[in-house]
Amino acid sequence: MQSIVWESVDRIPGFMSRGECDWLAEKASTAAQWTEIGAYCGRSTLCVALHLPKGGSLRIIDTNLGTISRSGQTLFTTYLEIVQRRPDLEIIMARIDSAVAASRLPDSDVVFLDGAHHYEQVSADIRAWGPKCRLLCGHDFNPPDWPGVVQAVKELIPCYAVVAGSIWERQI
Repeated sequence: MQSIVWESVDRIPGFMSRGECDWLAEKASTAAQWTEIGAYCGRSTLCVALHLPKGGSLRIIDTNLGTISRSGQTLFTTYLEIVQRRPDLEIIMARIDSAVAASRLPDSDVVFLDGAHHYEQVSADIRAWGPKCRLLCGHDFNPPDWPGVVQAVKELIPCYAVVAGSIWERQI
């Protein structure tokens, strides 16, 4: 990822490292449709948006669209930046339960799970979105901090790999 892009992403509060953002950028560059479940202030969202192909589609699903960080940054302010920098993208931003969104939205090339991190929610997200995408991946495969993510991935995805930092992906 170019340093100018990283500087834009790095100023947004969040927990995505540069290495993880590099991985997201690489995957986004070949995905016509990208769905992100859980976005906090939009750090990974901006990274993906800046790398999607021209005319791509970005769907942002989060039940807390108004979360304000200590810096004053919100997902909505990131959304406004994306609209300004990438007017060619089709963007859907919805405050809705992930499973409900999965039942209403069309399939996606990539679904990135980074919503609730409890076992029950991660399991529900994997079941709802798994059949709807080519690449299913997520954040926070970190046993000490997020045992629910680790347990759900291990139980429901027989063939997975941790590919960058704490990002996991389903291997097909």
